[in-house]
Amino acid sequence: MRTTLRAPTHEPAETDSITFQFQPLTFHLLVKTHPDKMTYNCYIAALSDSEHAQIHTDAGMRAVELRILAALGSATAVTDVSTLDKHDVTTCTAHFSMQPHYFTITV
Repeated sequence: MRTTLRAPTHEPAETDSITFQFQPLTFHLLVKTHPDKMTYNCYIAALSDSEHAQIHTDAGMRAVELRILAALGSATAVTDVSTLDKHDVTTCTAHFSMQPHYFTITV
């Protein structure tokens, strides 16, 4: 049996990273994305009462995450960070040296 090896291409590596984090002091679900080396986005999603109850199970959390992912395209850009809760801002900036772009998502 022969194996054919392909020559390596010179295309850049494509990466994307999405992290979900529940902020217990604000009851918001934060979605942190790092789509490339120069971009860092933080989406702050308000949860409904039923979604807040759901996030305490694996299946419920997955359902809420999927709803939030579907809403990323309709998120509203935040131009004045001082309008955001300081707990959300602190959670968004933890472990990152660059300043994120903030967005809000409402139910």
